[in-house]
Formats: sequence, C-alpha cells, structure tokens
Amino acid sequence: MGYQACQNAKADFEEGLVGAGKGATVGKILGIQQAMPGGIASCALEIRPGVFVGAIALVNAFGDIIDPKTGNILAGAKDPQTGEFLDTYRFMKAQQFKAPFSKDNTTLAVAATNAALTKEEVNKVAMMAQNGIARSTRPAHTMYDGDVVFALSYGAEKADLNLVGEAAAEMVSEAILKAVRLSNSL
Repeated sequence: MGYQACQNAKADFEEGLVGAGKGATVGKILGIQQAMPGGIASCALEIRPGVFVGAIALVNAFGDIIDPKTGNILAGAKDPQTGEFLDTYRFMKAQQFKAPFSKDNTTLAVAATNAALTKEEVNKVAMMAQNGIARSTRPAHTMYDGDVVFALSYGAEKADLNLVGEAAAEMVSEAILKAVRLSNSL
C-alpha cells in the first residue's frame, strides 16, 4: 500500500475532509456526537534561501485544537447545552468525564526537509516536530491517542539541525491548524 501511495502521489493535492482526513474528528470527550471535523493539510516554510521544511498532518485527535498564538479553541468538543466549546482539558480537570474512551484517535504527521541530515539527525527532527502536536492540541499524546510524527530528509542543503527541528514543529502545528480551519470553514 505504501508503494502504491507513492506511485499515486502528486504535487498538488486536496486538503481538508478528503482521503484519510474525511472521517477525522477532534474533541471527542463527550463522544462523536459533540466532536468536530479534523482533516488533513500541509504547510511548508523556506528557513533560509533554498532550504525548505514542510509537514503534512492528519488530525484525528481526542482533544481540542488550539491556536497557540491566541490560546483559543479552533475545533473541539461542543457543550451539548450551549453549543460553545467545552474545553476538554478543563472538563477533565473537573473530573466530569468517564474513561475509558476509544483508542481510535491519532494525529499523524510527516515532517520533510531538503536539508542534508544523518539518520540520527532525522530522528531528532521527528522528536522535535512532536512539539507541533503539543502546541496545537490540548490535551495531546493522551492514552487515547496514537500521536506520531515521522521525518525524512531528501536533499543535500546545509542547515542547522536545531533550526530544522524547530521549523518542523512549527509546520506540524500549522498543518494541524490549517486542517481544522479547512474542514470547518473557519
């Protein structure tokens, strides 16, 4: 299937509620009825002339999606009484939820760069890129999520590993935000 996916890959692709993103949802503490669409999206950034870092994220999180710049919830569980955002983390702290929940939640992301990196450096980029999930998902990496970020390097450009890793985290976060914005027409 991976080989077939590579053969079907193209530079221009749809984002939002398409492909794997079609059934993705976020904010499931009160069940799927109070959840919102997740989706799939990508972002890229030129960190210096000729050096790019990009990410694609499939957003199917247990928690809410938060804009890290404002702290506002962009997508998540809705209060059935008011229709307003519930704030999953606050709801959990008040111990108003009943575990266990389905473990069918996950945010999957791939960070890619054309910077020349060793295998160990690519692993570090993947670790740093995980921060992108934590920046934009609350709560992130729960026992109900299978959150993971993969990374790859396919070029020969010279770049600082720390800069590449931080840019990867930023692009993962931005791809998550873009996915829910596209999927919810925000």
